[in-house]
Amino acid sequence: MTYLWKIIAFTILTLLSYFLHQYIDHLAFHQSFHSLAPSWITWAVFALWAIFLTAVFSAYVSGPGKRRGASVFLFGLTLVTIVIGTTMPGSWKMTILLDIYAFIQKIYGLTLAHFARTVNISKLAHPLLFGFLGGICWLLARDRSPFMKAADIAMLAGATEMMQLFVKGRTASFLDFLLDCAGGAGGVVLFLLFISLLRRAEKKAVI
Repeated sequence: MTYLWKIIAFTILTLLSYFLHQYIDHLAFHQSFHSLAPSWITWAVFALWAIFLTAVFSAYVSGPGKRRGASVFLFGLTLVTIVIGTTMPGSWKMTILLDIYAFIQKIYGLTLAHFARTVNISKLAHPLLFGFLGGICWLLARDRSPFMKAADIAMLAGATEMMQLFVKGRTASFLDFLLDCAGGAGGVVLFLLFISLLRRAEKKAVI
C-alpha cells in the first residue's frame, strides 16, 4: 500500500466517519432517534477501519527474520490493547479506572491514589502505549524512515479517535490524538537514540 493511497484512504474514512456521526446526531435531534449508532453502522465503520489498519501495519509483520517472533507478538498485543482500550464503552473504562485507583490506594495509600485521579492516568496511557508501539515498529521495519513510521502511528491514533464517535460514553478528542502522536513519535526517536548509543558503545569496545 503506497503512502499516497494510505493518505487518501485515511482521509476518506475520516470524512465518512465524521459525516455518518453527524447524520446520526441529526436524526436523534429531529426524530427522537436513538442517540447511538445502529449496530450495523457501528460495525461497518469498525470493519472499514480494521481493513485499513491491517493494510497499513501488515508490512511490519511480514518481513523475514528468525528473531522477529517476540517482536511481532508484542506488536500485535500492543496494537490490540490500543484498539480495545480506545474503543471500549465509557462505562467499562470508568469501571477499570476505579478498580485501578482502588488498587493504588490499597497498595500505596490515599495520597498516591488521589494523585493518580488528579493527573488522570488514562491520559498517561496514550503516550506510553503509542510510544511502546513506535519502538516496536522501529524494530520490525528498520528500513523504513522514522517519518513514515510516525505517520503510520498517527493514522492509528486518528482511526481510534474516529471509532470512538460510535461508542457509547466515548468522544473523539484532539488532545488524545496529539498525545498518541507524540508518544508514537517519541518511541521511534528514543529507540533510534538507544540504538545509536549502543552502536557507539560497541565501537569503543572494539577499539
